[in-house]
Amino acid sequence: LAVTPGEALRGELRRAGADMAEVTPFGYFAALAAYSEPECEAWRQRLVAYVQANQDYAAARLTSVAGVFTTRPESSYLLWVDATQALPGDSPNAAALLLEHGVGVSAGSDFKGPEGAFRLNLACTRATLERGLSRIVGALRQGC
Repeated sequence: LAVTPGEALRGELRRAGADMAEVTPFGYFAALAAYSEPECEAWRQRLVAYVQANQDYAAARLTSVAGVFTTRPESSYLLWVDATQALPGDSPNAAALLLEHGVGVSAGSDFKGPEGAFRLNLACTRATLERGLSRIVGALRQGC
């Protein structure tokens, strides 16, 4: 619940929270365990390092394609990619093109971004990421 002094601020709060998910009962128990078990902090640090390494690897592979740019959030397992300049003229929708090549990504247009942008989940094994990136890079290079 939020009490706001005006419609403009209420609108900003609605937009900012548009993609927020509800926390299930499992989420509360997981949070309790994460903050009360000492091994959880060590696990979290290993996880952050693993995802960071995936982010570094993915950004390097993707930006090796001319016209591809990435945005690397500081605390996320998602990588934002803008491939608008790398897409073939007849395929301006990156998510649709990549799906044709066997990779499911979140379309940038789902988040009010350009059709040539997409969101890539990095919370996966390196082998899965490598397979996906090979398909993405291959699809984008075909368009060049």
